[in-house]
Amino acid sequence: TAFVPPPPAACLALLPDFLSEGERHAHERGRSLAWLAHAPRLLAGCGGGCLAVAPRLFPLLLRWLAAPDGGVRESAALALAVLLRATWPRAAPHAAHVWAHLAAARAGRPGFEPSSAEVEALVECAAILWAAGGKGFREGVLVEARGGGGAPGGRALVAALGVEMI
Repeated sequence: TAFVPPPPAACLALLPDFLSEGERHAHERGRSLAWLAHAPRLLAGCGGGCLAVAPRLFPLLLRWLAAPDGGVRESAALALAVLLRATWPRAAPHAAHVWAHLAAARAGRPGFEPSSAEVEALVECAAILWAAGGKGFREGVLVEARGGGGAPGGRALVAALGVEMI
């Protein structure tokens, strides 16, 4: 049977305890993967209500973007994409900070190259930030990309968005 998300009020009631579990066991691969397997559906169900716990939720997901385990990184990128879709109207003030994490995740590091599914989720996150971040954010990203500054992953994200760096 197809999953039918619970009503938003029920999702919002679950979110603080769910988040506490994620924070408490963020260092455990198995628990992180289990948490991340359910996060997208819960976050989608909560929609903009995720903003109530965003100060705790974003750091957790951004931390997992740098995890040594590819499955954790990929799942964190997918959950972050859902969160950004739900909260994009409030993304502008944090766009540069989140972009820096996306760029670092996209660049990977020796032995920790992102999977194609992770790259796809990172590009989706980048597209949301690009649209929501505002003109100043976009200009800053382009200046970094043109000048060779910033993470190589940032240039790769700009290229994936099809933005010309003229």
